[in-house]
Amino acid sequence: MRERFALISILIILSLVFVTPLFAQDFEDLISKYTEENGQGYMRPLADAFGGSLNSGLFSTARIPKMGFHLRIGVEAMAAFVADKQKTFDATTPEYFFPETTVEAPTIFGDIEAQEVAGEGGTTYLFPGGMNVKLLPIAVPQLTVGSVFGTEAVIRWFQFDMGDDFGEIKLLGYGLRHSISQYLPSILPVDLSAGVFIQSFKVADIVDANTFFAGVQASWRASILTLYGGLGYESAKMDIAFTVGEGENEEEIAYNLKSDNSFRFTVGFALQLFILRIHADYNMGYQNVACAGVSFGM
Repeated sequence: MRERFALISILIILSLVFVTPLFAQDFEDLISKYTEENGQGYMRPLADAFGGSLNSGLFSTARIPKMGFHLRIGVEAMAAFVADKQKTFDATTPEYFFPETTVEAPTIFGDIEAQEVAGEGGTTYLFPGGMNVKLLPIAVPQLTVGSVFGTEAVIRWFQFDMGDDFGEIKLLGYGLRHSISQYLPSILPVDLSAGVFIQSFKVADIVDANTFFAGVQASWRASILTLYGGLGYESAKMDIAFTVGEGENEEEIAYNLKSDNSFRFTVGFALQLFILRIHADYNMGYQNVACAGVSFGM
């Protein structure tokens, strides 16, 4: 029971959308039909969207001083756009259903209507519907501090306890960015940098997600305006494990999800208004993500 309510809470927290369609159907029945390969296909878009969002908002300029203290604290808000290709997957009926049939069924982000398959003798099989999600928005706190020999650190962290039914939720992210411009002629019109970031998101002993991002960045500054962009490689994986049913009907279910995200290209702009910095960018790749952030500091 604890895992059931915890998983529901996780989906709410991750998606931040109105999920009445999920509660409108029997949750245990939905999950129990997706315990093997079908379950991987049904849940994989969650890893794509969540991983793509976490790997966004990590920079808003490529300018990093060689020496000198600077500290910025703020919030990054990201929204992953759920594409049509992420709303369906090829699902195959189980061995006990005849004839074996492969259909295009909804993923967790797909249409709320179940996909019905007709079998012999008037039998039918239902692939459960999804949550009809178009965006997956999340927000995280972020701290940036530097600089030592052109290197700065980026840190993300939050942790809170949702009680006995839900458990502890924790995000830890950290990375380094290093100035490339310090090794190049100062007459170049743009600043260049490179960075590596690792993040971990956990919910009790049920969800364990990890992301990786490495890339190069470039920016051009004129007065309060900064135009920036970047090219990077990213990956994400999400392990979900829980039980459904009770007593003799109890069943262990586990998903080991790996995102299809790989390379991404970022374009954006930032405004520096004394100690206030505002930025927005768009990230293009397998998973497209819009990002906006506000921070304070120098």
